[in-house]
Amino acid sequence: MNKPMKTLIFDGSVAGDTMAQQVSNALLTALATRGWKSELVVLRNKKIAHCTGDFFCWLKTPGRCSINDDNIELAAQYVQSDVVIFMMPITFVGYSSEKKKINDHLIQNNSPFFTSIHG
Repeated sequence: MNKPMKTLIFDGSVAGDTMAQQVSNALLTALATRGWKSELVVLRNKKIAHCTGDFFCWLKTPGRCSINDDNIELAAQYVQSDVVIFMMPITFVGYSSEKKKINDHLIQNNSPFFTSIHG
């Protein structure tokens, strides 16, 4: 038997968004029907500071954010998932501030090593 797919759902909706609740419930039900293991993370309920943009996660502590909050746990869950779903309202042709905060902190999951090829 195959290992069930692990799905992580980042919910970047605002409090009281009934449509987001309906969508997340439908997603969880559909994924469970397929035998997938899913976790819903409501970003507004997590402590995630704004990224300082200092690149310490690359230069001083590669792979780990220097801000000690929930972003560290969420970044680990992100890389341990088979599928990640970002769910949020789109306003003014952009995504939510909660999505922006987690996006900025996911840079710690990328290798900080670059090389130049042919100039």
